[in-house]
Amino acid sequence: MKENRFDRAKLFEEFQKNGKSIFEKFKADDKKHKRFDDYYSLCICPKGRNGGIDNRIFEVFYGGRIFDLEKKIKADLRVEEKYVMEYGTTLSFNLNDHGYIAIILYPSGTERTKALETAIFVENHIHPDKLMDEAFLKKQWNWLNSYMECTSIDGCPSLMEKIRYYYLKYCKNLVIDGKFQRRKIVTHSLQILKFAFTVGLSGFLIFLFTIFPNRGENEEIKQIKETNTNLKELIETQTLIKMKLDSIHSIMQSDSTFVGSKY
Repeated sequence: MKENRFDRAKLFEEFQKNGKSIFEKFKADDKKHKRFDDYYSLCICPKGRNGGIDNRIFEVFYGGRIFDLEKKIKADLRVEEKYVMEYGTTLSFNLNDHGYIAIILYPSGTERTKALETAIFVENHIHPDKLMDEAFLKKQWNWLNSYMECTSIDGCPSLMEKIRYYYLKYCKNLVIDGKFQRRKIVTHSLQILKFAFTVGLSGFLIFLFTIFPNRGENEEIKQIKETNTNLKELIETQTLIKMKLDSIHSIMQSDSTFVGSKY
């Protein structure tokens, strides 16, 4: 029987039941990022953070924390205090109307310090059976923590985490100012191809219409000069031979006259 969107929705429902224990296992095994859990508290919400009632979402995220206290003097000279917050990174699994999954990362940030992008589509249209693969989910866990390391004000990314971060930025679709963006690597590749094509084509046309005709003309002139030189050398050779033959002929005539007079 052919699969339909209801079958895919059931797979996602199964992931919502079992996914929490899998991510809790990742958390327990990951000592490097324990400080994030200590500072922000890791939250695993099978049906979303807003009451846990959304059957179409599964969220794993680091919560907010106070990291500073600001004081301002108001117009009436009273001192106003304000806590400064940082919110953590979110990894979100979203079921679409067709029963496929979009995996989205949201960066950490503060009121003053924010990433250029508001979201990164790690995966955009995958079958929910991939969520049954623990190795695939571990990969998403690594994306979450690498993105957290690189966007948090207290992040300390390793080289591998920086590589993951730039891979996400350049090889995945971003959302900037509410607009879905083409992958940077595709955009840059198209720009390079466009530049290479236009510059290469213009260079070829310049060669075709200017250098190549002159080159052909120069070769023809060179061939003509070589032919003239060869002809000149041939004429000189023939003239020299003729002069030698005339000289020999004169000598023979002189000898013939001498012999005739003797006898």
